[in-house]
Amino acid sequence: MISTLMLISILDLLLGINILSPILLIQKSLGGSEVVQVDSGSIPYLLPANETNYFPIRDWGVQDPFLTARSVTLYDASSDKVLYSVNSETRLPIASLTKFMTAVVVIENIGLNDVVEIKSSAIEKSKKEGGGNDLYEGEKIKAGDLLKIMLIESSNVAAYALVGHFGEKYGGDFVGK
Repeated sequence: MISTLMLISILDLLLGINILSPILLIQKSLGGSEVVQVDSGSIPYLLPANETNYFPIRDWGVQDPFLTARSVTLYDASSDKVLYSVNSETRLPIASLTKFMTAVVVIENIGLNDVVEIKSSAIEKSKKEGGGNDLYEGEKIKAGDLLKIMLIESSNVAAYALVGHFGEKYGGDFVGK
């Protein structure tokens, strides 16, 4: 340990890299409270005693955020740890993730230059499910542009219009695809 500190100290002094900081080192591996001295009369240095912890330090003066979601999970894939969760076991519908699957089916099965007419049935389905009406009945839009509207604006009307167009023009089972 001391030889490693000496080598790093020499690199620090000769190359001016500033690897070390003149801060006390409390080595957990040495028993938890010993200060490691580099050499006689030198300043103690801070070196990592073990693996670096990148978790943030909680400022308890800041209030918890107010979340309106029914379920939340914050997962760190690099450490394979759940950092925060509320009602993570609650089963919920996948909501707008359905639009991603809709986009995949549209891209694979509908020509993006197809012209799609917005039908009243698409608007009614969207309103019935609590969605808005961001498109007009009779409006004609390319499938590629509707796809963008569906994904960027999260438009249910655009999604229903694409599904309706698929059924009319290609005669297949959209959900089955």
